[in-house]
Amino acid sequence: MLPFLLVLAAMQPGPAPVGLSELSPPVVEERTAHHAGTVEGLSIPFAGPISPLSDTFGDPHVRALVERARAARGSAREGLESFEATLWERARVGLDGERFRRERGLFEEERSGLMRWSADGDRIMRWNAARWDSSVLGRSSADSGESANEYSRSLLTRGPPPPLDLDPSNDRIVFGNNFVLDPLADTAGLHYRYQSGDTLRITLPAPERTLVLAEVRVIPRRSEFRLVSASLWLEEETGALVQAHYRTARPFDVRIDGSPDYPGFLPTIEGEVRLVTVEYSLQEMEWWIPRRYAFEGEARFGGLFRLPMTIEWLLTGVLVNEDPPASLDPENLPEGWTRGGWERTAASDSTDAEEKPASEYITLVPSGAELATGEGLRSPRAGELASISRPELRELEERLRALAPAQTPGLETRWGLTEGLTRFNRVEGFATGAGASQLLPGGGRLSAEIRLGHAAPVPTGEVRYESGPTDRSVRYGAYHRLVPSSDFDAPLGLPTSLSTLLLGGGPGPFHRAVGGEAVWSRGDRRSRATLRLFGEWQTHVERGTHFHVRRLFDSERSLPEVHPAMEGFWGGGALGLRWQSGDDPNRARLFLRSTMEAGAGESTYGRGTSFAGVTLPVSRRFGLGLEAGGGRSVGDLPPQRHFFPGGSAGYRGGRVGERMAEHFTLARAEAGTGIAAARVILFADLLHLYGGPEEAPLPVLPRSGGGELAVGSGLSFLDGLVRMEAARRVRPEGGWSVYFYFDGLF
Repeated sequence: MLPFLLVLAAMQPGPAPVGLSELSPPVVEERTAHHAGTVEGLSIPFAGPISPLSDTFGDPHVRALVERARAARGSAREGLESFEATLWERARVGLDGERFRRERGLFEEERSGLMRWSADGDRIMRWNAARWDSSVLGRSSADSGESANEYSRSLLTRGPPPPLDLDPSNDRIVFGNNFVLDPLADTAGLHYRYQSGDTLRITLPAPERTLVLAEVRVIPRRSEFRLVSASLWLEEETGALVQAHYRTARPFDVRIDGSPDYPGFLPTIEGEVRLVTVEYSLQEMEWWIPRRYAFEGEARFGGLFRLPMTIEWLLTGVLVNEDPPASLDPENLPEGWTRGGWERTAASDSTDAEEKPASEYITLVPSGAELATGEGLRSPRAGELASISRPELRELEERLRALAPAQTPGLETRWGLTEGLTRFNRVEGFATGAGASQLLPGGGRLSAEIRLGHAAPVPTGEVRYESGPTDRSVRYGAYHRLVPSSDFDAPLGLPTSLSTLLLGGGPGPFHRAVGGEAVWSRGDRRSRATLRLFGEWQTHVERGTHFHVRRLFDSERSLPEVHPAMEGFWGGGALGLRWQSGDDPNRARLFLRSTMEAGAGESTYGRGTSFAGVTLPVSRRFGLGLEAGGGRSVGDLPPQRHFFPGGSAGYRGGRVGERMAEHFTLARAEAGTGIAAARVILFADLLHLYGGPEEAPLPVLPRSGGGELAVGSGLSFLDGLVRMEAARRVRPEGGWSVYFYFDGLF
């Protein structure tokens, strides 16, 4: 969870998360006339003002502008005694995976209220409306009166919201507790270069005044997580910061930026800060006060899952140097309201060096019922920012990415469970290997891996080149792979490998592929598309082992033979699409997924699948889930590209590989009682198969003319993230199947 903690540190001012110091490199201090703080892990130590390097500034104009901005940080607040505004803020953390049918919401909070910032006195926050909810738990602050009141009480002791804790003459709100090195710090020239960018002239009426805004482009000297690429817009005359956009020079990597003792066999943990943006507004023609903040990033845990995160806040209706309204009087509260607060010292959040009398952060909170029904909440679509459009967000990301330096070349090695290098199946037996990756000067990454199984005479492996961010990536590779032939199984993953090793696996089909590919991936929270072009030689594989732990107690339980595959060369392309409407389990949700593939060579074929699903909350503790779809093919379909519907992701009346067809339809219906955190599920699956070989090879079962039906029940946890089920085939009559898997319908 380290990258998640690091990202949280960047969201708002405050101390570093508990435990962060234990995993961080030694602290290096930086102190300037206008700024004091610490920056961890930078490769060049510093102490006090240092002359910039000769190539720090691209031209005299940008040097003067940066120096003017540094000087302005200590004087921009002169005459600003107080301001008040309506604050809206929202934070959200999701949960998603490469093979998940949809993203889930871990946590979301939204708040709105009236705040008053005072330079020397108390700072007051009056919350008028607030809520929190967790989709995977099916819980929210509106569950009951007691939940609402408990949430109301919690706001009394929480830290102040970022706009209340800032100093308008200091932009450190962007970085939290100096999470990265501030590009406007006096010694930042050791770590950044500055270039002149665009210029914007704005003419203001009554009184007529022309503002000249100049862009400073900040380029990190090294590819380090604690440095940023930045675009700073400054007022030419005063040096005041008007708009700022930041992106870390590279993603966090636990093996580089975290603990040096992180085990090499565990999956890599990464954290990416895609964009931090702050926008200021001119008040009374004198003061630039922050009005908009947005953050987007994600944490990644190997190829298992990722945690996308967004944070944003807006200030509207700003009034400067006005007497406080009666609604912010902490001594005269309406009935049912409560006051909380804690002492603060001006020196803790000000650039002024002198100590000032202590004052308070004061929080005013209504009862839970009033808080839940108050005005000001806006609830944008899950995962999207309300304060910045998606096109604007992507444009800013591209501009900042262009300023990032080339990543420092370095060789990384991995082994064990990392990136699925270790697995167990009936073809390879126990297989493990090692991998290495090399960062290239152009920003891409060259990787290679090799794996050898004790029951397979020929090792598998691949070499690939990857570039681009995770949401717009490209990959080129050459490989020799053991490939699962079914669309409904992931037999090479760790969960299935453990199941095969302990209990014995099913007849899931495999084939080998030797060739090359190019893969493009694009997507955001609501949709994702992946295009793959390939050319490969496919061959049949043989069963390599009968071993599994259960066979020690049941010698008759053999692992099945592998489906025969046609040998030959095929070239073609495949397109995968995924879309979802939302993640609130208390509202109707729709999600779609489709695949299309075409190949030519030894034979010519086309195939595709499409599924649509919906979850319908009938009541607070009862819901329905429906999913329907199918697959069709044209041309001369090779055996390994037939459809093999079965298992937890397909037809729960049997295992993957027991059914084989050129076309199929599948409908799944579920009813659940309970909340999203834990439900009892009843379900039914209906499958029809069409086409295929007249005499299907073993272990394919004889086909039922009237379709197949299976029913069952189970437990669903965390909005379907974890499922345990038992299913019985009803037509034709058959036995039981037991499943434990991830990513259920609901």
